[in-house]
Amino acid sequence: MNSVFPDLAAALAELIETYPTASAYPLTLTDPQSGRARTILLQPGHAAWLTTLVQAELTTCREAQGGTGECGHCGALPAEDDDVADRRG
Repeated sequence: MNSVFPDLAAALAELIETYPTASAYPLTLTDPQSGRARTILLQPGHAAWLTTLVQAELTTCREAQGGTGECGHCGALPAEDDDVADRRG
């Protein structure tokens, strides 16, 4: 199986180099298969964009479970979401 980490690191590096936003902070991605690490200078604008992207994906996953946040496979609830239990009833 090919690792997607090199592709992710390359895509992030291209985004950041092509569309700089401000001062940069190092972010290191390590490929779990090869152990190779790539450090990218992540800028605040990119960090905000990535945070929004991940939060949107979390919302999509939650909504795919009937809006309860309950895992469709095992029934587990998110660890720190007390109001999910309230919505479950």
